[in-house]
Amino acid sequence: MAAKEELLKDLAQQKEYLQRSAPEQRVEWRKSLKQLFAQLAGWLDEARASKLLMVENKDVRILEPQLGVYVAPGLRVVTPRGEVVEIVPKGRMIAGGYGRVDLECSPKRAMLVQRSPGRWEFAELTPDQGGWSFRELTEGSFWETLRSLLS
Repeated sequence: MAAKEELLKDLAQQKEYLQRSAPEQRVEWRKSLKQLFAQLAGWLDEARASKLLMVENKDVRILEPQLGVYVAPGLRVVTPRGEVVEIVPKGRMIAGGYGRVDLECSPKRAMLVQRSPGRWEFAELTPDQGGWSFRELTEGSFWETLRSLLS
């Protein structure tokens, strides 16, 4: 079999697999996002109760070629000065991971990558080191990232 036919056969098998598994992957992804956002909201509770931050749940519409269109949870964090940090999922199907969520405070952005099920890490491009560096998501790293985005 020629290379073209082999590749087209492989691509057809991949497409079929993704179409069959898409609903299950969407359910798994949304479950993972709900757990992540519950954790982040918990870390923000004290600041919200003290009225230092306003924290709002939001729905995010996502279109992924492999999973279709779906709605996922997100958060909007607003400071007393009106600065806004949007914490939004970008997608489940990413290279090198099980999903991505961005923290955005224009023009700044931080990227969370789920490197394995249940394990989230901040990913940073480090040109001086020739690639990506990763830092575990902890309450401390979350607050450091928020501080950096808002400074």
